[in-house]
Amino acid sequence: MGENLKDQFTNMINETVENIVDAYASEHSKPDEWNITAIEKELSELCADNAAGLLHSADLKRRSDIVDRCKAFAASRREKKEAEIAEQGIDMREIERIMLLRAVDTNWMDHIDAMDQLKQGIGLRAYAQTDPANAYANEGADLFDAMIERIREEAVKNLLRVQVRKAPVERKQVAKPIEAPSLDGAKPKVLRRSAKIGRNDPCPCGSGKKYKNCCGKNA
Repeated sequence: MGENLKDQFTNMINETVENIVDAYASEHSKPDEWNITAIEKELSELCADNAAGLLHSADLKRRSDIVDRCKAFAASRREKKEAEIAEQGIDMREIERIMLLRAVDTNWMDHIDAMDQLKQGIGLRAYAQTDPANAYANEGADLFDAMIERIREEAVKNLLRVQVRKAPVERKQVAKPIEAPSLDGAKPKVLRRSAKIGRNDPCPCGSGKKYKNCCGKNA
């Protein structure tokens, strides 16, 4: 609807970064169990920028330090991308709307298909002594939450990786070139009037005399 989504994308970027850190350095794990290399790899993939050494180069003892450092890296990548977009004369806010709408459209259609498949197979839950209605509601909610997460991740990734290219100017031919006729040694045909001039008609030379008394005298 033309809304400014800058703050929403800031939140989505931070949530995506937190999910990456949670996957490889959860709150319940010890520092020696953290997979720093995997975090840097995932961050590089998200931001389309090399994050190798971002965390290894720092003596990070607390998980919150990892989160803050990754968020700062993603924020700097976003600022860099917005500057690149601005140089092309394009509003970053418009790009944000396009990226979010595209992600919503794709994942919503996939979600409808997933819910339809769930509905078709939900009757089998009764054989496992599970209420099909409750199973449909619970699993449907899980599918919806997963869709929201995919929308967020795809929108953020596409925004940070977007490349703007100007379309080439298409030149259309407004008139076909006129080709000279090939005579091949033959003389060009001369078009002549087929209408016959009467003897009493005015002479076509413009003398005012009748044709039989002027140019047609010897005809």
